[in-house]
Amino acid sequence: MNKLVIADDEKKVRNRVISIIESAHIPISEIIECDNGEKALDIIKNEEIDVLITDVNMPQLDGIMLAREIKKLGCNTKIIVISWYNDFDYAVNLLRSGVREYLLKPINKDDMINIMRLLQNELNDEKKEYKDNVNLLYDQIKHAFYHRDFYGDSINKTIIKLKHKVKETNYVIICTNYKQEKNISDNEFFFDSISGHNIIMTNPKNVNELLEGKLKGYGVGVSKVYNDLNLVYLASKEAIGKRKDNYFIRLNNPNCIREEKATKVCEIDNIIQLIGTARLETACKYFAILVNMVKCCEIEIPQFEGIVTEILNKIQSNYGGIIEEKNLNIKELLNIYKCTNIDTYSNELFKLVKIINIKITNECEKYKIKIKMEEAIKYIDENYKNEINMTMVSNYVSMNYSVFSLDFKEYTGKNFVNYLKDIRLQEAKRLLDETDMKIIEIGEAVGYENDKHFLKVFKGAYSVTPSEYRKNIKNGRMIVTL
Repeated sequence: MNKLVIADDEKKVRNRVISIIESAHIPISEIIECDNGEKALDIIKNEEIDVLITDVNMPQLDGIMLAREIKKLGCNTKIIVISWYNDFDYAVNLLRSGVREYLLKPINKDDMINIMRLLQNELNDEKKEYKDNVNLLYDQIKHAFYHRDFYGDSINKTIIKLKHKVKETNYVIICTNYKQEKNISDNEFFFDSISGHNIIMTNPKNVNELLEGKLKGYGVGVSKVYNDLNLVYLASKEAIGKRKDNYFIRLNNPNCIREEKATKVCEIDNIIQLIGTARLETACKYFAILVNMVKCCEIEIPQFEGIVTEILNKIQSNYGGIIEEKNLNIKELLNIYKCTNIDTYSNELFKLVKIINIKITNECEKYKIKIKMEEAIKYIDENYKNEINMTMVSNYVSMNYSVFSLDFKEYTGKNFVNYLKDIRLQEAKRLLDETDMKIIEIGEAVGYENDKHFLKVFKGAYSVTPSEYRKNIKNGRMIVTL
């Protein structure tokens, strides 16, 4: 149990009770002592007390009157009365006043321990039942958020089961982008992802504290006060509506900057096509126009939501590979209310678009380089028999000499000189193997006008001269290749 109050004007009696309880190792978080009934009543009014042990005869407020006052409060405090009176009628009167157990003085240790253990078991059972009912109530209310025609009788029945814990059913709904773990307490329920929003259902008395506390700086919409649980659906819709209005900071006034109808970004494809081009800023500008239009009430919020969803779905469809590669969480952006307001959301969306745009631009550059390298290789394949060099090839593909040199090596894995040499020597080997052409003719056929240079390059690559190579091939010997 959590808290125990011992009310007796005799200190030695209070000490005796504490000594008995401690000897039995009954788990109690806090024991509070009072020397009169008034003090005990004040504590019970302000705190949740599990058990009260009180004497009958006390100054200011005796045990019977104390029990009756507690009964009026509707508290679930379990009361044990200790008294010198061994009278049946007196005991019956105590029980009618809400007393749970009656003990005679002098207190019998075993009787006290047995009663305390009995009450401890009851409290544990009640705690479990309460938790089960609160979870049931949570699920019922969450169900009601989604169903306009949900009938609240089942909720009311659950509240009845909760007895003293639910003292009133007045509530407000707060819609917010504040996020926390599922929370269930006596005066607050937290629900996540109700129509894309997070919902707090709480007592009206708690609203200001929440707004100035954990919800400060977050986007919120607050419903009016409701006391009919059949209206949970309407209350949530009201809060969501206010949250949306606050989210867009709607400017329904003459000073709002109006846009021409033609600038309505109904041509969503135009925005998509601008991503990955030098006109990314134009795409962002179009989206900003769209945001301004919803702020100015030129388009309704549901229409805006639909357009944004379509834009994101097309981005996902067109650039899914990039989004996956970069671990971009586009699903979060599908809920436009994840942020505090529309301007914050726009910034998040622009960040995503810029990341995609950079990746697309890089891929485009890589593709352009690939095309140029393939053109260069084709040119080399067609002209290696002639006198060519890197200057000629870089000019042919319209690239800067130094840039071409770097890109060519990265693409082929070889520098230009070695690549050209390998192409020429591969062809020379073929001619040595398949034809009876003279060595000097083969050298000229693969681009070497100077036969001595051809012999030197060939032997440098294969450690044999062209003549030795041809002889080894005819004799079936293994030839070292590149």
